[in-house]
Amino acid sequence: MERKVFTETPTNEQKNIYSLVLDAHERAVSKIQKGIKSSFLEKTVRNFLKTYEPYFTHALGHGVGLEIHESPSLSEKLWNKSNPQILEENMLITIEPGIYLPEKFGIRLENIYQVTKTGSKSLNTLSFELKFNILV
Repeated sequence: MERKVFTETPTNEQKNIYSLVLDAHERAVSKIQKGIKSSFLEKTVRNFLKTYEPYFTHALGHGVGLEIHESPSLSEKLWNKSNPQILEENMLITIEPGIYLPEKFGIRLENIYQVTKTGSKSLNTLSFELKFNILV
């Protein structure tokens, strides 16, 4: 699970990128279902981010099990066309889109989801609400 907390009021650019990453996250989650190719989720997000796609420098997610990073990979680049990774019921996967603007800032929002018969269930309950001016 990953969240961003601003210690100062975020700039308009930071708010806009945060909103874009959150929208990308929600789009990916809405497409989770058993039987789809894992790379389809990343393709959906990369198509949505278009302008910022070069700043999305990692895979959309991965499986979670005995190891924190395991199959299936939610990456078009790592996807093996001769051996596609298909989402199965009860798999645990991360959804973690991020945009990283060099020399400025980065935003990544991550949750773990269980693939269900009809979609997915989040294993995280902490809100994605944008928070700032929190005393540490």
